[in-house]
Amino acid sequence: MGQQAWEARVSVKTTEGSVDEFMSRGNSGREILGQALRSSWDWAVRGWILALSPYRYPVKVNYAKWGKSGSSQCACDQSAESFIHLQLSCLLEHRRNARQEGHNRVAKIVENCMDNIHGNHRISVWDKQVSTFLHSLEMSRPQALLLNALTIEELGTWKRAIGQTRTPQQQAGRKRTLDDIKTYFDREDLTKRPDGMIFDFHHRTIYVIEVARTGDSPGSLRNRYLKKTFKYASIVEGLRKAFTPCKVEQITLVIGLLGSIEESRWRQSLEAFGMTRSQQDKLIRRCMVATIEGTHLVPVGVGDT
Repeated sequence: MGQQAWEARVSVKTTEGSVDEFMSRGNSGREILGQALRSSWDWAVRGWILALSPYRYPVKVNYAKWGKSGSSQCACDQSAESFIHLQLSCLLEHRRNARQEGHNRVAKIVENCMDNIHGNHRISVWDKQVSTFLHSLEMSRPQALLLNALTIEELGTWKRAIGQTRTPQQQAGRKRTLDDIKTYFDREDLTKRPDGMIFDFHHRTIYVIEVARTGDSPGSLRNRYLKKTFKYASIVEGLRKAFTPCKVEQITLVIGLLGSIEESRWRQSLEAFGMTRSQQDKLIRRCMVATIEGTHLVPVGVGDT
């Protein structure tokens, strides 16, 4: 796999310095990234090394520096064709599709790993609208969550009555319908599609899961995290109001094109979800492999020369 290409990096002095500098950054999951590179295909590791090497990645900006191209302008006519432009913002359809495929590969790994954690206590919906998630809850009605809303005070009275082996007074009022639940959300929010939504009825917690790929600098990772958190903030608030006293947690997992993460944030989120340290390591490593290999998909998309 990637072992041969990884070891071959020292054959080029500029590459060695760039790679070593990149790998020395703290709180970025570098130990696991080293493992991920050794588990990746050689072609993906070679592309990863070129991306870190000054003026070596095969894009028009570098072609112009090499004297092999008269223009550094991207074919989409929006910007010069740099590595970051190619991977994050080029408007050419085949490149947009390739970027989406790279995202989907990472998101699918997150989905599979999370669905294996206490799956018998959870209801999950992936890559579907918020309204679809609400409909799934209505159909399953876990612990009667769609009955009339229980306030914290009422829930306490209910639990005390059970503890005293008395039959609590039956809840009064009609059952809430799906339309009642939807009133807590703006119409636009109901059509949004987080990467995943999970209801853990054992811990009475709803998780909103979002995965994103971006540049590898600390600023890029942080800005993408804040953007995604803000995008779904109104959905989180609507869920909290609709399903009081359940908790609602937003888990936003941002990973760089070359495998960087904010490791402390990832581990905090995954631990809150119920993952052990070894489960976290496995998920992070697999996501790193997927994003590195996904990055290679973009330059080789159909139509590139």
